[in-house]
Amino acid sequence: MVVQLRDLEPFNVPLVDNERAAIFMQHLTGNETFEWAGAKSPRCLMIFQVEYAYPERCVAHAVLFAMSVDALVAVCESASGDMGDVIDGYAIGSLRIEYGGGLPSVAIQATESVPGRERRRR
Repeated sequence: MVVQLRDLEPFNVPLVDNERAAIFMQHLTGNETFEWAGAKSPRCLMIFQVEYAYPERCVAHAVLFAMSVDALVAVCESASGDMGDVIDGYAIGSLRIEYGGGLPSVAIQATESVPGRERRRR
């Protein structure tokens, strides 16, 4: 299935500065798309890392969830306080968004794997 960025609710974890995430996202139109092969459709993306150096290469890493931001916040509030548990229980994949640095257009890579999941399960 083709997913359009504008259909996803973005938010960032507290470790990512709101202003930096907003500046990164301002370079996107929302019309950018990516292929998603997962069984559940993504509804929101949690940005956990932003590298912004425009016009040099800029990259954001995010985790995808098949629920709204409000529903995810409710899950986080009722969780044991460990975001890793929330990610392990509810994340459906991850996203890498990249632009600048000579790239002709925005590049988006989606995968059903979730960063750090295997390491946390050990």
